[in-house]
Amino acid sequence: MSKTAMQELSELSPQLPLNVLKDIDHKVSDWLAGGGDENDPYIWQQVRYAKNYIAATFYGQDVSF
Repeated sequence: MSKTAMQELSELSPQLPLNVLKDIDHKVSDWLAGGGDENDPYIWQQVRYAKNYIAATFYGQDVSF
């Protein structure tokens, strides 16, 4: 069985700084409150955002907000 977007985010969360986690949490919470599903493409977009942030910081790129 494949992982859900929420499971992926949960596994990635220890590698993310608090400001990024808060941003993702806010976006996901708003989406779910509006009737969205935990596995919608929008939530997968947040997974990609988290992975891209991790990759960028791993390679020393400035990803300041």
